[in-house]
Amino acid sequence: MDALIITLAKRTPGVETFVTWNARHFRNKTSLIVLSPAEYR
Repeated sequence: MDALIITLAKRTPGVETFVTWNARHFRNKTSLIVLSPAEYR
C-alpha cells in the first residue's frame, strides 16, 4: 500500500510535499518532502 500512495503523490502535478501521520516511515521511500501534520504547521 505504501508504494501505491507514494506513486500517486509523485504523479500528481504540483505535489512537492507529502503529509502523513507516519512521516518517519515514508521519509526514505520517496524524493518528496515528507512531513508530519505537526511539522507542516
